Amino acid sequence: MANLQIKISSKATVFPPQAFQSLNIAYRFRIYPTEEQKILLGKTFGCCRFLYNQIIRKHARVRIKESRGTRG
Repeated sequence: MANLQIKISSKATVFPPQAFQSLNIAYRFRIYPTEEQKILLGKTFGCCRFLYNQIIRKHARVRIKESRGTRG
């Protein structure tokens, strides 16, 4: 498997301290995966998306169940 290339950008976003009372900095990263890595990343993010959506659905069902239980 080839090495994953990562390009690090030095662009930073700084917000005024009086607005947030802290310093916020954002970094941008760009990756250049090989075809094999693109497939693996696609599968990984697909699984993560599936699990995230399953958890959201489960929490929604629980909230609906709880709200019905408190009414009657």
